[in-house]
Amino acid sequence: MEQNSSSIKKHYSYALRCLAKRDYTQTVLKKKLLAKGASLQDAQTIIKKLTDLCLIDDKKYAETRMRMYLKKGYASKMIQYKLQQEGLEFSSDNFPLYNREVDFSEEESIRMLLNKKKRILDKYYHAKDYKEKERLKNQLLRYLYSKGHNGALAIEIINKISLEIKNDYEEGSEYDYE
Repeated sequence: MEQNSSSIKKHYSYALRCLAKRDYTQTVLKKKLLAKGASLQDAQTIIKKLTDLCLIDDKKYAETRMRMYLKKGYASKMIQYKLQQEGLEFSSDNFPLYNREVDFSEEESIRMLLNKKKRILDKYYHAKDYKEKERLKNQLLRYLYSKGHNGALAIEIINKISLEIKNDYEEGSEYDYE
C-alpha cells in the first residue's frame, strides 16, 4: 500500500508540474499520466482530485480554445474537429454565443484571413494568364479550406474582392482588404 501511495504522490506531482506550464483537458492529462507509468486507477484518482480543486476545468478550457480558434478565423466545423481531437465536446448551442462575442460572421472571417494574403490577392487580380490566375485562386482556396471554410462561399468572396480591387484600381486608390 505504501508503494501505491508514493506512486500517486509522484504522478500527482508530475500532473501539477504539467499544469503549471499550461492547461490540459482531463483526457490529455490522463494520457500523459498513463504514458508516465501511472496505473489507470491512479490516473483517474489524480484527475478527480485536480478537478475537485478546480485545477482542471474542461468546460472553461473548451470555451477558451473556441474563442482562440474563432479569433484565428477558423470555421465552426474545424473548431468542432479540433476540440474533439483534444477530447472535448463541442456544443453547437453555445457556438453562436461565442461567435457573437468575437463578432465575426463567416464572411468576415474569410475576409480577415484573405487580408493576410494581400500579395496573392494582388497577383491574382493582375494575372493575365488563366492558368496563373487559377493557380493563385487554388492557393487561396487551400488556405481557406485549411481553416475549415466553405468552398462556395470562399470562391464567392474571392470573386467579390477581385471586383472590389478592380474598382479601386480604376478609381486610382489603394484597395483596403478589410
